[in-house]
Amino acid sequence: MPEQKTVLLHRDGPIGRVELNRPEALNGLEAQLPFDLCSALKEAAEDDRIRVVVLEGSGRAFMAGGDLKYFQGLIGSKDDRQGEVVALPLFKEIHGAVEIMRQMPKPIVAKVHGACAGIGLSYMLGCDLAIAAESSLFTLAYPTIGITPDGGSTWHLPRIVGLRKAMELALLSDRLNAKQALDMGLINRVVADDDLESELLSMLERLLAMPTHAIARTKALLNQSDQHSLEEQLALEARYFSQGSQQPEFAEGIDAFINKRRADFNQLGLKPSTAKL
Repeated sequence: MPEQKTVLLHRDGPIGRVELNRPEALNGLEAQLPFDLCSALKEAAEDDRIRVVVLEGSGRAFMAGGDLKYFQGLIGSKDDRQGEVVALPLFKEIHGAVEIMRQMPKPIVAKVHGACAGIGLSYMLGCDLAIAAESSLFTLAYPTIGITPDGGSTWHLPRIVGLRKAMELALLSDRLNAKQALDMGLINRVVADDDLESELLSMLERLLAMPTHAIARTKALLNQSDQHSLEEQLALEARYFSQGSQQPEFAEGIDAFINKRRADFNQLGLKPSTAKL
């Protein structure tokens, strides 16, 4: 009997739902999950039928960090320890997931419930948007188990909350409720637990109504902004605007505005992969 995949990809029309699937361990990371996550994200990114992606967790939590029982088994006794417990090659997959999320030309939304800790928080920060249930809890947690952060959290946090607050979250590992996470800018929406799915779908509907290519270019502009000087970013904005002005999305948007109607970008049938980035 084949082993159950630790990450599943569900297709629902233009929506791709990437589901962390280790509910018995609160979706904790072990050796297989990073490989399955990269595979599912890559498949979602390359499938032009999918125009928006959701990252979510099965069971009682989004992702409670690493599976500490798994890591305890790797560490063994003091007498048995030899070399690195987590070898560097594994980080190609652990961190590869963050790179795929950042580079895919379609928005990815984290749907958070329950615990969102450690690498789970890192993966949430790697998403473009995040919506959370009121009962969700957030913590970086790494110092409490004697290890340093991973998953890009030390890159995302200073950019989202500022260096001083990032230091506080990383060094003290305080546990935040959903309102505190919202106030800090870690997430975009907090909703009642029972409304999480319906509010997520409402957000996805809005994203799906947006122009596919313009959304892809906007995401790319924002993600590349930290790599450029102001002059370089202005040049990139000019290039993308010029490219976009030749696309049917722009013509549809202008015509809809002038004629006081809602733009219908979906009827253009544009694919995310064909956006020039």
